[in-house]
Amino acid sequence: MNLIDILRRRDRKIIVFGTGSASRRIVPFIRSISYFIDNDSRKWGKSFMNKKVYDPKIILGEKLDEILIVVASMFYEEISQQLSKMGLEEDKHFIKGVILEEDLDEVLKRNSAIMARMYDKKVIESLKKFETKFVPNKPIFINSIPKSGTHLLRNIIAHFIDERYIHWNFVHYETLDEAQNELLQGEKKLFTGHLPKDFKTSTFASKCNMLTLIRDPYDLVLSTAKFLYSEIIPWNRIGHYIQANEISVQETISYVISGIQLGNDGIPRLSESYLKWGIQWFDDAVQVIRFEDLIYHIKNINNKESEIYFLNIFNSIGIDLPKDWKDRVLSGADRNISLTSAVVKNIDKSQFKLTENHKKMIEVIASNLRKTLGYA
Repeated sequence: MNLIDILRRRDRKIIVFGTGSASRRIVPFIRSISYFIDNDSRKWGKSFMNKKVYDPKIILGEKLDEILIVVASMFYEEISQQLSKMGLEEDKHFIKGVILEEDLDEVLKRNSAIMARMYDKKVIESLKKFETKFVPNKPIFINSIPKSGTHLLRNIIAHFIDERYIHWNFVHYETLDEAQNELLQGEKKLFTGHLPKDFKTSTFASKCNMLTLIRDPYDLVLSTAKFLYSEIIPWNRIGHYIQANEISVQETISYVISGIQLGNDGIPRLSESYLKWGIQWFDDAVQVIRFEDLIYHIKNINNKESEIYFLNIFNSIGIDLPKDWKDRVLSGADRNISLTSAVVKNIDKSQFKLTENHKKMIEVIASNLRKTLGYA
């Protein structure tokens, strides 16, 4: 049983052993806690983090196979022996829960990477249907506002390119040097990422045909909120915290609009997101693509208008449309190979609606943004 199991499970009653700083650090990320236990008799019967604290002997009245004790204490070895004498087994009935912030971050990153690689492999398998692959003369860089359809556009363009030349990992500021080296060596030709604009990132982008992807702020807010409620994979601290504390969908949407910071993870204010990853790049992009237009032309791919639309996109990045271009586009748009689609697949999307108050918040925080982008 690992950390992710603890943070996500619903089938066991969660009991936390310890009421100190270690508990305060981990409790916000556990979905639901029944109560606390502690060896300090002075704490019995009192409340800690809105839950009752009891004598550890209370667990003798529980059905052991229906509980999971998270030991959040620096005295784990001693408590482990204590629980073992009571008939509990380590990793079955109790588990070490003293977790430093760096440990949690590492687990989140590792599990996210595993999921991403799994879906990258699905894309690669899909590419094998097409014999002819292209190697662009000039590298292509798709830069986007997060949750604006980045995987969709990446997967479509990937279906035209030799997979050996695709940099599969998203390019972030922390990984820019690696991407830059691959670009300069000519090893990779297609890059995707979320980069803010500064001298360093501009140098990278100047060597590419860059596409900037944007989305209606209304839809982007809802898409981001859904992402935070995903149960497929624990993406970050904010998602964990929101789900563990049962924060409402409407409140979460407000946080997405106004911005939220938790530990090393954060979501910028809506206006900052569009400036940071979108608007600043408009003059550098060979084309600015709106997510809604992309979806429309995928659905209407047999129309002449849609052929012209895709012809313009691929011409701007130095790729001539082959005869089977429609099949390639539709294969790239297949939701079965989309990581984002998998992440939100089981979410009740009917809950995610903008209220009039949310729309007013967007107007106050990002005045005229939708009008500037052509959505109003």
